[in-house]
Amino acid sequence: MSDSTAAEDIDRLIRANVELSKKKSAGMSLGLTLFFGPLGLFYSGIVWGLAMTVITILVSLVTFGFGLLLMWPINLFLSWWLVKTYNDKIDNRILNGV
Repeated sequence: MSDSTAAEDIDRLIRANVELSKKKSAGMSLGLTLFFGPLGLFYSGIVWGLAMTVITILVSLVTFGFGLLLMWPINLFLSWWLVKTYNDKIDNRILNGV
């Protein structure tokens, strides 16, 4: 094995580890969303966090709070889905050579 090949392999491993460190925790996301509602979505995605916070507030106001029974599980599912999608993109980047 030549030195350039070994150096390239090490570089690829370092890049893969850096990418892996960017992954988000589904458990952390679900925990934050469970306890803080749509505000917990800010961990998963800022745009979705803002959008779902506004939507949840509006639905809650219109339904006198009963809308939370619908919106809370939706926010939990969205939280899991956003982290899964984000982590899948990172995995694909690693598999395709960063």
